[in-house]
Amino acid sequence: MAILVLLQGLNLLPNYVVAKDLLVSDPLPLGEPVEEILVFYEAKAKENYWSATIQQAHRLKKEIAKLKPGQIQFTLKALSNVHERIWIRRDIERGLEPFIAKKQHIHLSYSGGTKPISVHSYMMAQTACKTSGAKFTASYLDDRHHQLYWDQATAGSQSQQSIGADHSVELTIKEFLALSGYEMVPGQTGSEGTEDSLQDLLLTLWKNQREQYERIQSAVKSLYYLGTDYQKNVGAFKDHVEVVKSQLDWKALEPMVPYLPTLQLIQDGTYSTLLTKAGLSDDEATVECIGGRWYAGYVRQQIAQVVEKNNPVAETPWHLSIPDTFGQSLVAKRPGQHNFELDIYFIVGYQLIGISVTTEDSAAVSKGMGFEVIHRTQQIGGDGSVAFLVTLLPDDKRDELQKALESDTDIGKRFQVFGQSDFETIGSKIVDAVYDAQE
Repeated sequence: MAILVLLQGLNLLPNYVVAKDLLVSDPLPLGEPVEEILVFYEAKAKENYWSATIQQAHRLKKEIAKLKPGQIQFTLKALSNVHERIWIRRDIERGLEPFIAKKQHIHLSYSGGTKPISVHSYMMAQTACKTSGAKFTASYLDDRHHQLYWDQATAGSQSQQSIGADHSVELTIKEFLALSGYEMVPGQTGSEGTEDSLQDLLLTLWKNQREQYERIQSAVKSLYYLGTDYQKNVGAFKDHVEVVKSQLDWKALEPMVPYLPTLQLIQDGTYSTLLTKAGLSDDEATVECIGGRWYAGYVRQQIAQVVEKNNPVAETPWHLSIPDTFGQSLVAKRPGQHNFELDIYFIVGYQLIGISVTTEDSAAVSKGMGFEVIHRTQQIGGDGSVAFLVTLLPDDKRDELQKALESDTDIGKRFQVFGQSDFETIGSKIVDAVYDAQE
C-alpha cells in the first residue's frame, strides 16, 4: 500500500488531478493502491491566505474522498513556518514518521505549495526514506503542458507519464466547480434553452437580411428592456404599454410573434391581466435568444459537429457529453459570491475551455467580456485552461482587440478572439485553436 503526500496551496486542481490519476487509473500508476493521503498546508501566513489554505485542504479532502468513498484515510498537517528550511524539514519529517516507520511506499507530488515547500519537502522525504529503507517516488504535474513528470531518480524505468495530453484523467464540469466551491444551478447547462427553429430563423436573418435582423433587435429591446432593468421595469412597462405599443416596429416583429406570446397579447389588446412580472419572465429565455444567445447556440452546434465528424467516439479522447464535459449557458453559485457563468464550455481531459459569445458591435463591450471569460475560465480551470471570445466584429477590430487583451494578460496561445470572418468555420477554428494551445 502506498501513501500519497500532497502539498496544498491555494490551487486545488493539480493535487486533485494527481490524486484521481493515482487512485482510479487502470492499471494503477504506482503499481499498488493508495490507502492514505497526507496533506501538508501552511499554518502561519496572512490571515486571509491562511484561512483559504486550510479551507482548500479540507475541500481537497472532501472532493478526493468522493473518488473512492470510504476507502481512503486522510491526514492533514500544518506547516508551522514555510520560510525557514529547518522548520519545513522538521514538520515534513514528523508528518512522515509514522508511515516511514512502517516502511510504506511514500509518493510525493510536489506540484502544490510554494517553491521552498516543494524543494525542502522533496529533500526531506527522499532522505528520510533512504535512511529507513522505505520506498520513495515523486512526481510533478506541469499544469500548463498537461504532463505528469516522474522523477527519474525515484521512479526507475518510469520517467514520464502524460495524464492530460492523452486524457487518461478526465474531469467533469461539476468537479471543476466543486474544487472552487461552486454548485451548478440545475437546468442551466446543455443544449436546452434555445429553440432550434428560432435560432435558425435569426441565423438566416443575420446572414441574408441584416436590416430586418437589426430592426428586430431594436424592437425587442424596446419592448422587453433588455439588460439590467429587464425585471425592474415590469411596472413601468405595464403603465406605459400603450405608448410602447404605438412605437413598436410591428412589421419587424412579425416573425417573432410565434415565439413571444406577449407580442400577440399586446397586438390584440388582451394583455391587462397577463402582463405581470411572471408573465414577462415566461418570455425571458426567448428574449435572450433573440438578443444574442442564438449565436452561442450556433457556435455550440458547430463545435459539436466538428468534433463528431473528425473524432469518431471509438477513436477520440474528446467526449463531449452534455452536461458533464460540454454545455451552454452554465450558471453556478457559491454562498456570498456572484454567480459563475460561461456561455459555452467543453473539457478535454482535465483542460477546461471556456467560451464567451457576443453579437455586440462595440469593441469596448467585447473587451470587457474578454477579460471576464479569461478570469472565469482560469478561476476554475487553472493556468492550463483555454479561453475564447467569439464576436461578430470586423477583422480589423477583432485583431485590435486580440492585441489589446494579449498585452493586458499573460495567457498567450490560451486565448483567442474570433470575428465576423470566422463565422462560417467557427467550429473548426475553435477546435484547431484548442490543439494549438496544447503545443
